[in-house]
Amino acid sequence: MIFLRILITGARSGIGFNLGKELVNRGHCVYFSTHTINEMKSLKKKLKEENIDALCFKIDISTNDINLVNSLKIDILICNAAIGIGGSILDMNINDIKYNYDVNVFSTISLIKKVYNNMKSDNIDGKIFVISSLAGYFSFPFLGSYSSSKMALSIIIKSMMKELKYLNNNISVSLVELGAYKTGFNQVMIDNKEKYGDYEFINKKQRNMFSKIENKNFSSLNNKLIKNIESSKPKQYIRVPLLQSFVAKIYFIFH
Repeated sequence: MIFLRILITGARSGIGFNLGKELVNRGHCVYFSTHTINEMKSLKKKLKEENIDALCFKIDISTNDINLVNSLKIDILICNAAIGIGGSILDMNINDIKYNYDVNVFSTISLIKKVYNNMKSDNIDGKIFVISSLAGYFSFPFLGSYSSSKMALSIIIKSMMKELKYLNNNISVSLVELGAYKTGFNQVMIDNKEKYGDYEFINKKQRNMFSKIENKNFSSLNNKLIKNIESSKPKQYIRVPLLQSFVAKIYFIFH
């Protein structure tokens, strides 16, 4: 197995943290990044308590923090950082919608471009994995800002993958479209729309929906991602869990 240097954004908890732990246990060098300094301090403490030898950085991808990647040797980039802002499109502050797109789309693309160019300059046959969401296939009421930003990200990455076929390098990009996992992210997105009005009825309905469909087991996700991270020819499209992926495709066809 080849030793890899891996940067994971949005690795404070949930999917990014659990994947990072598994990769460290497999002998890779993992750079965990967080959104804020306090999150970084908390993560460092958590890693120390669990005897995980890894480096932590504060990388808010919507700021000049992304310039930090210029000082790192990166074989694998995993773009996991994202935000979800809930609320009615008609009631939401337009700046909040723009911020949702700024983080999930524009800042993610900026980071990819920077790491991609560094990989080219260093002659690294790198791999980039972009975490998007199956939510992009659904028109959930009051979650349109997040869902549409993820659909936009998926479309851009699909175009990028086709463009790479015409470029003379060995850097690959994979699109990872995830279903609902129990990380707390969905609940925060549901609750934060309350600042725009009284959405308690739909909030209760959506919390109930996610409680039923959220996958609580990260093992199959980690195994699939690690298999592709360590592969010389990773898949371009990775969609998990399988059942949610199937439902998303059917929903997208008939709506």
